[in-house]
Amino acid sequence: MNEIELKKMELEFKREELERKFKMGLAEKMKSVTKDMSYFELDGNNTFSKYSYMTYSQMFEKLTESFNKNGLASSIELVEFNAGDKNGNRYVDIKGEITVTDTDTGYSKTVTWYADGYDKGDKAFPKANTILMKTWIQSTFLVAVGEDPDQSTMEQIPEPKDKSYNKMPSNNKNDNEFNKPPYDNKKDLKSQLTTLIVNKYCNSTIVGDVLKKRGFTFNDVVNIDGSVAEQIYKEV
Repeated sequence: MNEIELKKMELEFKREELERKFKMGLAEKMKSVTKDMSYFELDGNNTFSKYSYMTYSQMFEKLTESFNKNGLASSIELVEFNAGDKNGNRYVDIKGEITVTDTDTGYSKTVTWYADGYDKGDKAFPKANTILMKTWIQSTFLVAVGEDPDQSTMEQIPEPKDKSYNKMPSNNKNDNEFNKPPYDNKKDLKSQLTTLIVNKYCNSTIVGDVLKKRGFTFNDVVNIDGSVAEQIYKEV
């Protein structure tokens, strides 16, 4: 091995060490943000269903405050957009890339996230965008939330006259639930399960029980793919 090759190896080793150091630094800052996001007041009130909930504005405000304190910045880029009409409502399906950057080192990490929104008027896109950010924050920083009155839930879409179009036999006591969307093998399981919870096709307890039966935890979801992921999706 000549001197040039040795120099290249030395530079590559230093590069890997530096990247490892930057990655650990970002992870520590994200851990600190998770700690900051551990408690929220139930500052919203659903007068129709009579329950309190945590508003997205409170969640986002607290995240911004923690990011500023810990030297982090975030950005979102819309990379895919689909829209259409269903049952008299406008729907929007989006795919976004969310990047978190350590402002001290410039090291960043990007994740892909999905969301959809429904509305009778022209608010389907802002609702989808809100859900995308909300579910990313909840999943990334382990934010525990209760009932969520998000206006894009499928519950608010009126049933078609032909109920066989979107109904199926269910053991659920609530026999008026809409079918959940089919499993999409192009999307990760974690984002799809989060969307089901937010849109009230199921709740986090059901998801947790299904994962537990298979020997998984919520933290394992990002590593589950293929036929196992599809089966878990069908079971919740």
